[in-house]
Amino acid sequence: GIYGQEKEAIRHKQLSLNYVKKQRNSIKGKRNNLARAYYSLAVQYRRAKEFDKALVYLDSSSSIGNRYVNNENPYVFAEKGTIFLKNGNLDEAEKLLLKSKSILEKNNRHYLVIVYSFLGVLLDRSN
Repeated sequence: GIYGQEKEAIRHKQLSLNYVKKQRNSIKGKRNNLARAYYSLAVQYRRAKEFDKALVYLDSSSSIGNRYVNNENPYVFAEKGTIFLKNGNLDEAEKLLLKSKSILEKNNRHYLVIVYSFLGVLLDRSN
């Protein structure tokens, strides 16, 4: 995907998702791997500017993932916020990005730089 070959990257991510679906792990392990595979595919669709598909896979990732309290996954919020930002829905983008920022400030400060960059783009688009 980073070399501009989005279709090929998506094909490989879909293959990965299919492999995960066939795994014979514990239920919890399989759910976490499925959530990650759906998320990874969603990110690739976002990069390919196929936003509707990206949102579908983000929803799948959220509904399967069980690692987050009340299903509040800051990475999914950041991805959805970015998609809304790219679609011009700045109010929804801001809400989701700030929600992601709030959770990450408590749990994973390493990913904050990504969310801050998205918020910077949002601020630039708002002016």
